[in-house]
Amino acid sequence: MSAHRYALVTGASSGIGEAVAEALARRGYHLLLVSENAPELRKVQEHLAGICPVEVRTTVQDLSLPDAAEVLVRLCRALEGEIEVLVNCAGDYLVAERELEDPAAVAATVILHVLTPTRLCLLLGRDMIGRGRGYILNFSSISALFPDPASMTYGSAKAYLRHFSTVLHCDWKPHGVTVTCVLPGGVRTRLFRESGVFVPGLVRRHLLSPRDCAELSLRALFRGRRELIPAASGKFQALLFRLIVRPATYGRVKRLYGVLSRRGTDRPS
Repeated sequence: MSAHRYALVTGASSGIGEAVAEALARRGYHLLLVSENAPELRKVQEHLAGICPVEVRTTVQDLSLPDAAEVLVRLCRALEGEIEVLVNCAGDYLVAERELEDPAAVAATVILHVLTPTRLCLLLGRDMIGRGRGYILNFSSISALFPDPASMTYGSAKAYLRHFSTVLHCDWKPHGVTVTCVLPGGVRTRLFRESGVFVPGLVRRHLLSPRDCAELSLRALFRGRRELIPAASGKFQALLFRLIVRPATYGRVKRLYGVLSRRGTDRPS
């Protein structure tokens, strides 16, 4: 691996993003890690620098700002090297109640999940096409496959990212650039807990580890796959929710979800 080949990973301070960063470091990539959580990003940097002989750079940045992608790309192009791998993993989750009450939060999450990854793909993808090689890994969600009763924006944004990734995969493959979209099911991260969203017991009992999710995702990327739902648990959840959450059943499912959510919230922790 050339000393001048970098991987850019957004959302790298915890969860799947952190696990992907470590897996890339173990493959010999130098890293540029992005998150708005400075203390946790510093811990990840120190950990990776201690276990892998690679350069680990960080930048603290809010990717929900409209010009976030352009600011980040300028930093990338100032590196003494090239971004060979782009990983769009930054994300958050807004529950439906907050979406109705906080328009600013909705705007920020749409920028984070749609605008910023789109601009990063196009700006850095153009550089990759010029070199005739590159890899882009976009993290969507199985929520892209059905109308999510817990959030009106999360699954919708992830559906866009899935479709966008498919178009890029088809368009850029002849130019030596691989674009892979990953649709994880439940993963053992803090995303849903910190967002206050209820996760059904069936999902909680079969959460995939971030490390396994990262490894399966990178294998798919480097093998040139267009799309992946990681692990048997994710595939089962995707199939189940696509069967039971449809436009015709949405109202009943949402009412049931509300009942289960209240029961889960009322339980002592």
